[in-house]
Formats: sequence, structure tokens, C-alpha cells
Amino acid sequence: MENVESAYRQLMDELKIKGGIIIHPTRLALTGRTVSPGLFEVMALLGKKKCIKRLDKAIEFIQKKIRKN
Repeated sequence: MENVESAYRQLMDELKIKGGIIIHPTRLALTGRTVSPGLFEVMALLGKKKCIKRLDKAIEFIQKKIRKN
């Protein structure tokens, strides 16, 4: 969990963005909700494999929506 959080924090620093810009969409993709327990705790409970599967599904959904418009 600490490695994932560190990676997110590093990415936010590199992109010079606030946490909510990346954390809230990730939470929505993983839980289907805009409010949940801490994102990194949720990720630890779901596990790497399930997180990647859900994030891939969210990316696919967004790409389909973009293609339609």
C-alpha cells in the first residue's frame, strides 16, 4: 500500500496536480462510488489484480464514450 501511495504522490508532484485530480477518478473506477474509505486502503483490500482489472474496465468505458462523440 505504501508503494502505491508513494507512486501516486510522485506522479502528482511530477504533473504538478492536486491529489483529487487523480485520486477521485481512481476511487470511482475501483469502487463505483465517489465516496469510500481511503483510496489506498481500498486498493490494499482489493489487491493488485482486481485494481488493474477495474482500472482497465474504466479506461475502456471512457474510450468508448470518446469514440461515440
